[in-house]
Amino acid sequence: MSKRKPSRMSQRSSSARVLEPNAAGVDIGATEIYVAVPADRDTQPVRRSPGSSSN
Repeated sequence: MSKRKPSRMSQRSSSARVLEPNAAGVDIGATEIYVAVPADRDTQPVRRSPGSSSN
């Protein structure tokens, strides 16, 4: 049985570099929206809010 080699994505994420340290991350899902800032910038660095739809 052969071993699976790590995917390119997992190899990249371990060596990711910071391009803009003041940027926030935003994840817009079907039902929720997450926004994250660097941990040293806010007491609650990750926030979640309900998503909305016009449908």
